[in-house]
Amino acid sequence: MINLPIKLNRNTVILTIAMVFCSITGLILLSAYADKLVIVDRGIATWAKDNYEIDEVEGAFDSGFIKLINEHEYVAIIPAFVIFCGLILFDVLYLRLLPKQHMKLYLTQIVQIAVYVTISYSMLTILKNIFRRPRPFQTVDFYPNAKDDLSCKLPFYPVFRRYTGANPCDYELKSCPSGHTLTMSVFSFAVVFLSVQNYHYTNQFVRAYENGKKKMLNNVFHVAVILMVALLTMIAIPSIVLARMSALKHFFTDVMSSIALSILFAFVFPLLQPEFQETHSYKQIDVINPVDTMSTA
Repeated sequence: MINLPIKLNRNTVILTIAMVFCSITGLILLSAYADKLVIVDRGIATWAKDNYEIDEVEGAFDSGFIKLINEHEYVAIIPAFVIFCGLILFDVLYLRLLPKQHMKLYLTQIVQIAVYVTISYSMLTILKNIFRRPRPFQTVDFYPNAKDDLSCKLPFYPVFRRYTGANPCDYELKSCPSGHTLTMSVFSFAVVFLSVQNYHYTNQFVRAYENGKKKMLNNVFHVAVILMVALLTMIAIPSIVLARMSALKHFFTDVMSSIALSILFAFVFPLLQPEFQETHSYKQIDVINPVDTMSTA
C-alpha cells in the first residue's frame, strides 16, 4: 500500500484561504447584486437572440470551435489528459526518473483531480436542482422564434432565485450554474496546477544532475508547458462562455457562477500538495545519469 505524501505548510494554507475567499466573495456579489445584474443578463441574451435569428437554420456562432465545445461538453478532458501524460513521459523518457519511484507524485495528482471533479460536479448538481432557473431559450423573452407557440415558455428569473412558477411543458430547469463552463474551467485549472506541481517536483531531482543542458532543457520544457496551458486556459474559458451564451443555453450570470465554483474548489490542489521526498539517493541518481557515470568510470 502506498501512502500519499501530502504537504501542508504556511504558503499552502495562505493560497488555499485566498482562493476560497475570492471565490466566495464572487458568489456573494453575484447573489447580492442579482437584481442589478438582470440588466447584464437581459442585454447579452437579447444580443444572442438577435444574432441567433440572423440565420434561420443555425445561430451566428453555431459553427467551428464554438459549435464543437457546445455539442461536446467533455472535449476539455482530451487536452488535459494529453498534457498530463506528456509530463509523465518527459519525466520517464528524458529525465529518466523511474516511474515506480515517482508513483506517489502521480497517484497524488490523480487523487487531486478526482476530489476536484467530484466536489465540483456534486455542487453543480445540487445548485441546479435548488435554483431551477429557466434557460434563455426556455423563456418568453428570449426564445429565438417568436412565431412559434409560446405557451410552454417561462418568465425570466434572476440568478440565485429559485423558480417556483408553473412549468406546463415540464422543462428541465437547469440553467444555473453552467455545466459546460464548469467542465472547461475545472479541467483547464487542473492542468495549470498539475503543470506547476510537476515542474516544482521534478526540479528537485534535476538539481542533483551536473548536466547543465539537462537542467536548462527541463526548465525550458516545463516553463513552455505552463505558458501553453495558461494560454489555452485564457482561450478556452472565454470561448465556452461565448458558446453557451450565443446558443441561448445560459445567461451571463450562469457562466460566471460556474467559473467562481471551479476556482473555489481548486483549493484541493494546494491543500493536497504532494510533498517532495528524496525517493532517489544521490548515488542512485548518479547511476542513472550518463554524465556522472562517465565521470566515475
